[in-house]
Amino acid sequence: MSKTKNGTAAPPEGGRDVLIDRLYEVAMDPGRASEMLEQWNTLVNPLRATADQQKIVLLNDSAMEEHIARADRFLERYANTLEPPNERQTLIEYFDMAAAFLIESDLTVSTANSGAQASLGVTEGAPAAALPVDQDDLPNLLKQMRNMLAGRGSNISLFRVRSSDLGHFIVFHIRRRTLQDGAQCLVVATSELAWPPAFDGILTEAFNFTQTEVEIVRMLIECCSIKDIAEQRGRSVDTIRAQIKSILAKTETRSQVELIRLILSMMDMTGFAVTGQQTTEAWSRGYTGNPDASGAAKLHTINTPDGRRLDYLTWGDPSGTPVIHLHVEIGMSRWPKSGEQAARKAGIRIITPIRAGYGNSSPLPDKTDFTRGVVDDIVHVLKAESIEKCHVVSLCADVRFAAHIEKYYPGVMQSLIAVAGTPPPDSPGEYDHMDLWQRFLLVCARYTPHLLTFTVKTGFLMARKYGQRKFLEHVYHRSPADKEQFNDPEIWEAVTTGIQICLSDTHSAHKAFTRTISEEIKGWHAEFCALEGKLPVHFINGTLDGQATMEIIEPFFRDHPWVSYELIEGAGQLLIYSHWDKVLKKIGQFR
Repeated sequence: MSKTKNGTAAPPEGGRDVLIDRLYEVAMDPGRASEMLEQWNTLVNPLRATADQQKIVLLNDSAMEEHIARADRFLERYANTLEPPNERQTLIEYFDMAAAFLIESDLTVSTANSGAQASLGVTEGAPAAALPVDQDDLPNLLKQMRNMLAGRGSNISLFRVRSSDLGHFIVFHIRRRTLQDGAQCLVVATSELAWPPAFDGILTEAFNFTQTEVEIVRMLIECCSIKDIAEQRGRSVDTIRAQIKSILAKTETRSQVELIRLILSMMDMTGFAVTGQQTTEAWSRGYTGNPDASGAAKLHTINTPDGRRLDYLTWGDPSGTPVIHLHVEIGMSRWPKSGEQAARKAGIRIITPIRAGYGNSSPLPDKTDFTRGVVDDIVHVLKAESIEKCHVVSLCADVRFAAHIEKYYPGVMQSLIAVAGTPPPDSPGEYDHMDLWQRFLLVCARYTPHLLTFTVKTGFLMARKYGQRKFLEHVYHRSPADKEQFNDPEIWEAVTTGIQICLSDTHSAHKAFTRTISEEIKGWHAEFCALEGKLPVHFINGTLDGQATMEIIEPFFRDHPWVSYELIEGAGQLLIYSHWDKVLKKIGQFR
């Protein structure tokens, strides 16, 4: 081993050159991040003892810094080549059950979904005049499109035209839309559609329809005339008219056109709920309805004293026992539907502050003490909710933030429940017991901090390229207990909905993520020990956790007898998703 001019320990040149090669490979393909991590691990591990003794940073010479900076520029270029979400494509993805397409200002089709291509023969780039509409109806349809694109008349219209080759009527539901670039387009959804799954039940629940009325509505949407419906159902025209009159009364619509518009809009919403892009505000299936009545999550926004935006979520009992939920750096901000509903039944209100730099919460200034800033934001949320005292549920290493709540705002926290809690770092040797990704992030932050931002950014780009599931399975590939949870639809829904605040097609919290990891390695044992005798502290850990491993937590529990704990056999780091009931039970015992 040699030393560089500035005194940092340097690895053998052969291994160093391989690492440099891996840096550039990752910059071209983030999917090769694991290869870089393995090579970095090979180089850094033998040097850690020397770095601790001499208090030096590894791989920090000017040449290496130049390579990292150059690789980062390549990585940024790669990030720019990742196609951002196509706004036009997104607009018609909501209509996955209906044939839908976009009409541009020059009356051409710019985007068409598979239904429009298959059932209507619509092709991208074709003129609107080529739509399969009867030549007697086509001029009026084109005139209406021109007027709407010019801003004349209503933003929404409904056209019923005869098909030129399909032998029946088609309903065109047209909506004018202003795109992000300022261009005007028309979103056209048609009656050529597949009846959405479970839509019968939705109509029955919403309007108290009989099954006969549901079937008549479906036939109206399919553009059947009253005469056609009567013939197909073996009833008189007067009987069908009477049944349609009953349907109009139940839906409080005044005509068949208004009824069809309502039903098509409901289909639009049904398609959006299933396939639309999930964000902090677009809750997943099962969370809809009146939050105050169902316990569903609700988004709130406040401004901090320094003018930053700060978002937070609430669910459970609106007037229940307040509990702050800390979402950890990966952004696990939601629970499964059953857990969120159970919180309401238990008389518990969960409040999740969206950390600075996550979701739409404004980042903290670069020179701000990150830990203090996060804690201050939590207290801002409590003040906004008129809460003086609360219980705290922390995930993984967020125990650190909880300990600092008591440090900066003594008496606010009534109890701490650390789920998959990671204890204060005792020695750098603890890192050796962790899985690759968890170990790398912490060791990198300690010994090669100049490489941390590059690597975190790589991980986020990897998630964008390969999708959240493949990325998470890669991170947790050595934890079958965690990977198995992804197979539960309710849990997977909670995972993907919750981590939208951290990584999605349109948002990356890699800067805040990096700051969190950088702070995590700092000593906070004194802050944690200061909790003794002031409030109950309880850890819930899994025996197969890849970060808070048994080699780490067993000595911790032995050395801190004032901490109560329970171990869940066979559970991993993501145990909050399947063992939220233990959390609610413990909150009930502490309140």
